[in-house]
Amino acid sequence: MPRGPERQWRAQKQPLTDQLVASSVQGGLVDPQRGFYAERVYKGIETEDRATELKRSLFRCAKRLGYSIHVVVETMPGQEFQIRFRAIDKRAARAWMVRTYGPDRTKWPYNPRARNPRSQQ
Repeated sequence: MPRGPERQWRAQKQPLTDQLVASSVQGGLVDPQRGFYAERVYKGIETEDRATELKRSLFRCAKRLGYSIHVVVETMPGQEFQIRFRAIDKRAARAWMVRTYGPDRTKWPYNPRARNPRSQQ
């Protein structure tokens, strides 16, 4: 018996930017020590809200695909925006952190497993 429609809580939020993350990965490793893939630029974004929406989508899609990502929104002349991004291999990045700062996470610039402290109101 066929399944019903996909559950709303499992639906992927639009816009999907999987192909942009994949293009960075397919560009190859630029810095194999740190796990950085090729840098890509998404140009011609009309509004800041759209640029922010695309930035969030890149983070969602990279997480789902198993990569970290570095994203910077830049303002261009003529009231346009562009997004500069690169995917990061998580295993290589963690190995670089261990080589650079040692295995003790308290000496790292941040603790990836630490809980976010609640803000005082």
